[in-house]
Amino acid sequence: MKVVFGVSLDQRGTGYPTVGTYYVTDDGYALSAFPEEQKTMQARGTYSGVKVEYLLKQLKKK
Repeated sequence: MKVVFGVSLDQRGTGYPTVGTYYVTDDGYALSAFPEEQKTMQARGTYSGVKVEYLLKQLKKK
């Protein structure tokens, strides 16, 4: 099983809380392992169903 964990610094810059966990399919697509609700994902968008390379690029920007 392959997974991607998106992490970012907390507001104080001291920790790395998880922003999302994605399961990676055998054909390279990322599927959200948490509810990507429009209200909570509005700031950064939803990534479930995209190629994992695109997901990694987007998470790197955050």
